[in-house]
Amino acid sequence: MTTVRVVLAGWRVYLPAVLLTAAAQALLVFADPVPARSWSFAELALASFALVVAAITVIAAAGAGRVRPALPVWVAGLGLVIGAAAVLSPWLAPPLLLVGALVLPPVADGAPRPVRTAFRAFRVIPARAVAGLLVLLVVAVLSWAAALLSGLLVTGPLSAAVTWLWFGVLAVLVLGWSTALYRRAADLSRRVGERPRTGP
Repeated sequence: MTTVRVVLAGWRVYLPAVLLTAAAQALLVFADPVPARSWSFAELALASFALVVAAITVIAAAGAGRVRPALPVWVAGLGLVIGAAAVLSPWLAPPLLLVGALVLPPVADGAPRPVRTAFRAFRVIPARAVAGLLVLLVVAVLSWAAALLSGLLVTGPLSAAVTWLWFGVLAVLVLGWSTALYRRAADLSRRVGERPRTGP
């Protein structure tokens, strides 16, 4: 299973999820809200977070081919952790996002120990796992930097739509990669476990 096959297999789910999320996020900033300590801004922020949780849950579930009740809880929890880390330093977000992407496929698959299972690929197929992680880390950092820069230079619904559209595409690619990596590692581990033992 490759990233391309995962993405192509779920494109009927990924496409509307990405487009609807980008459109909804653009609508949330249509009135050009100003960050402030108010209920209205808090409601908009909560709605934006809920949209992200829903979109990532749908994308991860489509990659796994099933929906687990724990999946949205994990997505929300990881989102809160990443958000808190980004407050400390915006550059903590990209690597944590990739860690979260590694954890979600085993969660969606119902693995009993998803965090430990998430990093099994680095033991089973280390070269492939590390190479993919480094490439995606560079893409994630560049995308994050572009988003921060565009937020300073361009504002409004159009900027929000383009930003969330790109983040949606990136989420599909990253979760497609992590899902393919998880399945590949699981298949190899299963084959090793089923291999007959020889010797005394």
